[in-house]
Amino acid sequence: RIDDLLHAAVNGRGTFVSASNPSEFTAGLGEALAAIGQRTSSFSNVASNSVSLNTGAQVFNASYVSGVWTGQLAARAVTASGVSNTINWTSSVPTWTTRKVFTSTGTSGTAFPSSTQETALTRTGGPVNYPVGGVDNANYIKGEATREERNGGLLRNRTSLLGDIVGSSPAYVSDTNTLYVGANDGMLHAFDASTGIEQFAYVPRIVNMANLSTLSRGDYTHKFFVDGPISVSSRSLTPGRNILVGTLGKGGKGVYALDVSAPAAATAASIHKWELAETTGNNMGLVLGKPILAKVQSVSTAAIIGNGINSTNERAVLVVINADTGQVIREIDTGEGSATTPNGLFAPTGVFGADGKTLAYVYAGDMLGNVWKFNLSGSTPGSWSVTRLFSAQDTGGKAQPISASVSAFSQCSGSARP
Repeated sequence: RIDDLLHAAVNGRGTFVSASNPSEFTAGLGEALAAIGQRTSSFSNVASNSVSLNTGAQVFNASYVSGVWTGQLAARAVTASGVSNTINWTSSVPTWTTRKVFTSTGTSGTAFPSSTQETALTRTGGPVNYPVGGVDNANYIKGEATREERNGGLLRNRTSLLGDIVGSSPAYVSDTNTLYVGANDGMLHAFDASTGIEQFAYVPRIVNMANLSTLSRGDYTHKFFVDGPISVSSRSLTPGRNILVGTLGKGGKGVYALDVSAPAAATAASIHKWELAETTGNNMGLVLGKPILAKVQSVSTAAIIGNGINSTNERAVLVVINADTGQVIREIDTGEGSATTPNGLFAPTGVFGADGKTLAYVYAGDMLGNVWKFNLSGSTPGSWSVTRLFSAQDTGGKAQPISASVSAFSQCSGSARP
């Protein structure tokens, strides 16, 4: 009998779950299934604080536990024998009352939640809808546990405050010894790379707040939020500053940028730069490839992205954005894709021009199996162009999507070009 399987050891209440009590039975079944589904997995890449073997070299990897949907970032030492099995630290967050959690009003930075977000996080209805006010739901997201079921409330129990980290890989910044990673608790997190303690978190305004409001439901089903790759500029590219550009990945359409020059002293005003949910040409999709941060002709620093899948126009487009202002410099449309044949551009790979500093060419694959070469060497954005290099098809002529980034190299002899 199923109620024999759902004993207290599984449901964690210390009471026997019986089908004679439907609500208790349903809750117990949900917890039992979650427990059965718990698996520790890692999907993102690792990061390192050094490109050579030296004292203090570490690697950082992110993981998640399915079923309960929690995440963890861990640091391990690198020695001549390889990566140590001993964990130096695991990520941790301050108590919710002292945590620094920021967001955007659209024009400036502010503490999370903004008034608009507070309204969107409100959930009404009877107990079956796990009702909660917007402020209380925001506090839950920040880590308050008093309204969780184990404390007599209606909200979902958590074993860890850090959400699952699936598609976002850790990004290490040596200038400030900081790690950045996105998680499916709706936040971009900044961690001290020496201790693993969170320095601040940021909830992009472009996150779907209606979906984020369900994070606290007792019957929560997993959703993606801040699940995309992250790039951070070096101070040689952006003198005296570090600019972070991240994407929502599978969590939604859009990119966002922060000034992360001083993460330990971060304030809502100091880190806020811009967010971009759509382009003028309606080409923003689910950006799954890591942004390129580089100098381009006429602009000191640009963020270059493949527009990703599920855009309004369903075409493969390279989007070049001013990294300082968020203004779209140019959308280079390949012309491939439509509502009946959806397309999208994936992770871009860049090649510098003769000066070794200015991006001249970008290569990327698309959903329809094409590899494109984007020529950005012209002196004005209007002169930039695109050429198809290759189309991948199976023996039956069916397009084979190219979702990984391509690798590029240049020959040093003769007049060969990338």
